[in-house]
Amino acid sequence: MQTATHAVARYGGPSTSSLERDLYLAFPLRGGSDPLLRRQLFQRLHTHYLASLCEFEAPGHVSRRNEDEAIDVKDAEIGLIENACISWEESQVDLGTLPTASEEFREWFLAITQRHIRPGFLWYLAQEATLDELAIFSLGEELIDRELHATRCMTAGNYEQMCERKLPPASRTGMFRRATRYMRTHLDRAGIDPGWRFAEAYEGAAILLMCGLHRHLNPRAFGAMAVLEQSVLPRFEAMADGCRRLRILNDVMNDGMTADIDGPPNDGWLENVLLPLVEHSPELLREISLGVATHVHVANRYDHRIWRAVRELH
Repeated sequence: MQTATHAVARYGGPSTSSLERDLYLAFPLRGGSDPLLRRQLFQRLHTHYLASLCEFEAPGHVSRRNEDEAIDVKDAEIGLIENACISWEESQVDLGTLPTASEEFREWFLAITQRHIRPGFLWYLAQEATLDELAIFSLGEELIDRELHATRCMTAGNYEQMCERKLPPASRTGMFRRATRYMRTHLDRAGIDPGWRFAEAYEGAAILLMCGLHRHLNPRAFGAMAVLEQSVLPRFEAMADGCRRLRILNDVMNDGMTADIDGPPNDGWLENVLLPLVEHSPELLREISLGVATHVHVANRYDHRIWRAVRELH
C-alpha cells in the first residue's frame, strides 16, 4: 500500500507534512485523485508561472531572489509539485500506444488529434448554446489560449514575431481577450459564478506553461502546441458561429476573421516542426509523443468537465 513517505520519495525529496499529504492525495500512484487538492496545486503552479512571466510594467509582483528569504523554500516546493504532476500525468498515458519509430508518428498524430476534436460539442456551441453557456466556455478557452501564446513566446526562435506585447486586434488571442471581457461582464450581471474554475482548466494551462518554461520539457510543449493548433481553430469558429447566431458577434470579436490567423497553418506544426524533430532522435520522438498524448488526455478531461459546467446551468 502506498504511504505518504513513499509518495514523497517518488517525487524527489523531503517536504513539509502538509505538502506531503497534498501530493499523496492529489497525485496517487493508483486510485482516485482528490479533485480539490489537484485544483489547488495546479492553481499554485499556474500562479507561480504567471509571476515568472510578469509584464515589465509590474516588476513589484515578482519576488527578488536575493531579497526574499522564503524564495528557495518556495522553489523547492514548486519543484516537488512539478515532479509529482509530471509523474502523475505520465501514469495516465498508455505508453505502449506511443509510436516507436519516426515513420509511425504522422499517422499516429493525425489519428489521436482527430479523435480529440469533438464535433458534437462544437455543433452545440454553434447551433444551440445560450449566451450563458457560451460565456462559460469562452472563459475556460481563454485561459488555455492565453497560455498557448505564452508558451509559444518561451519556445519560439523569433521573439519579435511571436511575442509582441501589443497583440494585433485580428489575432485569435486578441479576440479571445476581447470576448472574455464581454462574457465575464455578462456573467457578473447575470449573477452566475463562472463554472470553469476547476482542476482541469488549471491543469491544462499549468502543464503548458511548465513545459514551455523548462528547457528539458520543451519537446513536450511542441507536441502539446501542435495538438492545440489542430483543435483550437474549430473551437474558436464554433464560438464565433454561436455569437453570430445570438447577434453579439460585433460586440465580442471581429467578423472578418480568417482561418490562418495567429500562427502557422494546422499542418505547419506537423510538417515543419514535429516531423523533423522526431526524425532526429528516439529521445525526441518519445518526448514529443508524450507531449501529444498527455495534452490529449488532459484536454479530454477538460472537455468533459466544461461540458458538465455548461449543462449545470440548466
